[in-house]
Amino acid sequence: MQEDCENLGGSVATIRSKKESEIVKKFLNKVSFRDWEQPGSDVWLAGSDKGSEGNWYWDTNGQREKISDGFNDWRKGEPNNGGRYSTGEDCMSIAYGDRKWNDIDCSEEKFVMCEIPNTQDVNPITG
Repeated sequence: MQEDCENLGGSVATIRSKKESEIVKKFLNKVSFRDWEQPGSDVWLAGSDKGSEGNWYWDTNGQREKISDGFNDWRKGEPNNGGRYSTGEDCMSIAYGDRKWNDIDCSEEKFVMCEIPNTQDVNPITG
């Protein structure tokens, strides 16, 4: 999934504030394509606790950043490292129904949300 986003000039999306979360949810509520509107059709985010169970961080382009204790949008009861996987759940997605964070097995096939920086030059108008 990271490679897919890198090929587009970006990285897997992170959500670092309530404002960003609201923007992402609004976008996802507008998206309409086959299979997205099915239960289990989560969207990957860059969150992970691989190698450090319970310590969640954003993993973008090889950089690790601890997820702020001040903002999170976990589903009730999540992260639980549970579910149907004996290997645990070390990756983060936005869950289909409520658009909240969920920890899931990293090998699942999901949609991925990429964050692509705006590289357009902006020239201020002076007068």
